[in-house]
Amino acid sequence: MDKIIEAQPVSVLRQGTRRAAGQHFTIELNETVKLAWPMVLTQLAQVAMTTDLAFIGHIGPEALAAAALAVTLCFTFGAGLVAPIASLAAQAYGAMNLAMVQRALRTGLWTALLLSFPIIAFVFRGEQILLAFG
Repeated sequence: MDKIIEAQPVSVLRQGTRRAAGQHFTIELNETVKLAWPMVLTQLAQVAMTTDLAFIGHIGPEALAAAALAVTLCFTFGAGLVAPIASLAAQAYGAMNLAMVQRALRTGLWTALLLSFPIIAFVFRGEQILLAFG
């Protein structure tokens, strides 16, 4: 026992642990942000679509009702009907079935294209269509 081993102070050991914990936290935060940013953008887009109702409300109750109906119909028949495509593509991607991913995305794009024609017709002739329904 010729050499005497110097013990490191506890504060030095804690600093190393804190540094490792900080690096671990940074890595985890980075991975969480990578997963969350598409959901954040989706939420911001949905809020942006309905923010116009706050401004239209100053025009009058009829305009507010018309805008709310338009947003509801466009979302229900537009994005609402193609929303399941995302889960189908994600499930196929998770199963490493790239052919099914391509099929789901292709089907979703065709569905969105075909649904856009009635939605555009409703935008241009919405008043006549709603009056016909009473």
